[in-house]
Amino acid sequence: MAGSGATKATLVSEGWRQILAGGGLVFVVAAVLVLAAILETSEAPARSEAPPLASAPVAHTTNSGWQPVAAPLTAVPLDGPPPTNDEPVLDSLSRHILDDPARIRRTGDAYTAQIAFACRRETAERMLERSAGSTSLFILPEVRNGEDCFRVCWGSYAGREEALLVPGLPAGLRDGLGKPDAKRIAELVP
Repeated sequence: MAGSGATKATLVSEGWRQILAGGGLVFVVAAVLVLAAILETSEAPARSEAPPLASAPVAHTTNSGWQPVAAPLTAVPLDGPPPTNDEPVLDSLSRHILDDPARIRRTGDAYTAQIAFACRRETAERMLERSAGSTSLFILPEVRNGEDCFRVCWGSYAGREEALLVPGLPAGLRDGLGKPDAKRIAELVP
């Protein structure tokens, strides 16, 4: 019996060791979770206290670490409802009216061929359609006698004589027009 008592005692002590080992693991996991919860609430700012991304300073890396290079941005509250994608898109003529003065200046040439002068939006739109999307057509806005008008020009040329020839002008634009007039670009778009 002595042998069987020792075996029972060994089994009981082994059982307690397993229980204590399992319990110790549970205790360690619980302690880590409690510690993490304490650290998270004491060190992390509340979500409402976190600055918005737009207010973070712009920075760059140097050999000495992060250096601010600009003042922090501030968020601007919106007055009214947020913007939507329902904003009207500019039609082709409006886009030309806005872009073409700068576009013709960038050509670096001295002359253009004025092929029409229109004070009716429909006329300028028709000329634009007849150009078939060519980048050689320029619509230059001008106010004449208080009325919004449009100079319809074709191409940009180094010399006056070349502008008068209007090379490359599509037949759809040439038909029904009078004689093109060479205009100095600098006078049309100062």
